[in-house]
Amino acid sequence: IAGLNESKIGNIAYTRNSKAQMNKFKNLVKDLNKLTDDNPALVSGDFIHEDTVKHTQSQVCATHLKDEDSKNEIYQIVNFKDESYPRADANSYYIKFPKGTWVEILNTDDKKYGGKGLTNQNTIKSNGGDNVAINLAGNSTLMFKKISE
Repeated sequence: IAGLNESKIGNIAYTRNSKAQMNKFKNLVKDLNKLTDDNPALVSGDFIHEDTVKHTQSQVCATHLKDEDSKNEIYQIVNFKDESYPRADANSYYIKFPKGTWVEILNTDDKKYGGKGLTNQNTIKSNGGDNVAINLAGNSTLMFKKISE
């Protein structure tokens, strides 16, 4: 019975490191909920299929969501591989962005979520045709919001 009582949610004695990691995950969930509330494209947006990118070898996939009513647009990039860019043989990861000016609004590799901090601080300007260089951590998700044409 003592073991059962110790395993109840309110009675678990977490280590300091475990508590810190759980708080970082809690921050991520909080920020994801806020992004969903603030960006209609994440809830009711349509996929812009011609902007979908699938890089099979590097295991990176990107999708473009747009809500016509609000004109809100999100470009989401997911790296399913445990490989980060920049790396020794490549300075950045190159991916085709939809046309416009984009700003990173979420990066799961941010230090506040327990990552290493491989984020994209600058706005990204794309003509819709060329590949754009980004920082991309392994096993991470990035979300960019369109801020202008």
